[in-house]
Amino acid sequence: MTLKLLYTCFSPAWGGLEKYALELAVAEQRRGHDLLFACQKDTTFEKEAKNAGIHCRAFPYHSHWDVPLMLHLRKIIKEEGRNTVHVHKSRDLRVVRPAVMGLTGAKLFYSLYMNVPGAKRDLYHRWIYSRMKRIFVSSSELRDSAAKFLPVAAEQVAVLPYGMETDAFVPGRAEEFRRSLGLAPDALVIGVLSRLDPQKGQMDAVRAMPRVLQKFPKAHLLLVGDESFDYIGTEKKRLEEEVAQLDIGASVSFLGYQHDAVSTLQAMDVFLLPSLNETYSLSMILALLCALPAVGTNSGGTPEQLGFGKYGTLVPPQDPAGMAEGIISVLGNMDEAKYRGHAGRAMALELHGMENMLARLEGEYRS
Repeated sequence: MTLKLLYTCFSPAWGGLEKYALELAVAEQRRGHDLLFACQKDTTFEKEAKNAGIHCRAFPYHSHWDVPLMLHLRKIIKEEGRNTVHVHKSRDLRVVRPAVMGLTGAKLFYSLYMNVPGAKRDLYHRWIYSRMKRIFVSSSELRDSAAKFLPVAAEQVAVLPYGMETDAFVPGRAEEFRRSLGLAPDALVIGVLSRLDPQKGQMDAVRAMPRVLQKFPKAHLLLVGDESFDYIGTEKKRLEEEVAQLDIGASVSFLGYQHDAVSTLQAMDVFLLPSLNETYSLSMILALLCALPAVGTNSGGTPEQLGFGKYGTLVPPQDPAGMAEGIISVLGNMDEAKYRGHAGRAMALELHGMENMLARLEGEYRS
């Protein structure tokens, strides 16, 4: 039976959250469901959704209490019968929750992508979450955070691992792409795939490089990604200044956003996740699917992703020296690192297959 779905993501940004929400919509639409995505007008998300062939309706987003937007959403739910509403951005709840007031047939779902920073059990938040049928989280660490700080029962929070289209992400070496970047054939490429953002830890990766280069002079750091929305025009400049100060410009490259994630990952010898506190990294999943040796910070959901060291090397966050030692240990024992990478691939294939996840998600929608 075809589901009539309303997804929302009123985000001006274009990062992992937004990309995953769109990938999920593409997968649901491909399975024959009637999906409408409500998003913010004149954003990268709107453009990418339309390019992907998603039935998308874009609206201006003026404030957290945007009454015209509430009324638009309410009209969509009532007149189009889109009673399954899935929110992908926390701030959307401020317009979606009022929109479903009195609509007893509407079922509200919410994907929580980041840790809850503190208790949200006041009267306002109790009302916001009072219609929530299910909150989806990606890890047990995030489940515990939601159950502790949000005004919902523990059974309302369900761990639903990210689903990925796994077929394209395979082990390999993108020699042509490496050559196009001007990398030497024997370069040891350490790659970070993330928005440029202080919280993503690229500065720590840069500061780790002098120590890595002392041991492995052919090491090369790839920083892949554009600046976060809030840091446009500042973060790349800050990182470039640090690279110049450390005199390691020949060993660091800024690639910007790359549409071809497969070739980008296959150009790497080691995948690095230097985030200060990553909830659950989508790029880490892709790196594991490519069987890359992985180094990640021992914080947030990353230890769980790496099987607490079974699938990769954990290093302390905000510690360039410790990060350097972790990278050096991997480069110095690549056979073991590759073995763990292939074990990580087997885990990722089993846990993150898109079809298995969609079957579970649609079961929740129909319940």
